[in-house]
Amino acid sequence: DLVRQVPRLKEVLAAMRIPVRESEGFEADDVLGTLAAQAARRRVPTLIVSTDKDLLQLVGPDVSVYNPSKEVYLDPEGVRAFFGVPPEKVVDVLSLWGDSSDNVPGVPGVGEKTAKKLVEEHGSVDGLLRDLDTLKNPRLKDKIRSNLDKLEMSRTLVTIRTDLDVDLDLDAFALAEPDRAALQKLFKDLEFGSLAAEYAPRREPRAARYATVLDVDALRTFAASPGDAP
Repeated sequence: DLVRQVPRLKEVLAAMRIPVRESEGFEADDVLGTLAAQAARRRVPTLIVSTDKDLLQLVGPDVSVYNPSKEVYLDPEGVRAFFGVPPEKVVDVLSLWGDSSDNVPGVPGVGEKTAKKLVEEHGSVDGLLRDLDTLKNPRLKDKIRSNLDKLEMSRTLVTIRTDLDVDLDLDAFALAEPDRAALQKLFKDLEFGSLAAEYAPRREPRAARYATVLDVDALRTFAASPGDAP
């Protein structure tokens, strides 16, 4: 059902003059990451609006994230305060912890606190794997050792690509007025009555005519033609 709606959604976005960027075979996060990386290289301040934890890895001097559910803006220091690790460690934490909302398995039995503690102590997933034999908790050591395939797959899944063939055309992203006629037709076809009414042609306000009434005769004259009254 969702797939069938995508072409219609693109029609609505085009009529709203909202640019669409996509790359076949890649997720939206990778497109966001590529655009954010290009903007950062050009020192264009960039704000990503999302509640996805994996997008925190993109935060840097010129890239921040706004989490609408928490109503917080996250710069690099904000990510550390909000998530417990700096942006460059987000991938390591999520590789161990996983993310059920994105079907990222992580290491079974390793939760948020343990993942962050391991990354803090060993610096990264690679550092943890180098130090694996030194872990004092034998159960934790066995969990990681027996799930190395899930760990590596999770790291691949949560790492956002920033090198797609997607061009950041700032002119295309300029704010533009929507095509109200096209939107009204689309919303009528889709039977979205309220939205169709919202984009109906605007009636031009009628020019007002004013008169100063100072005596009874002027009042009678004015009252005799109420249709011309503003």
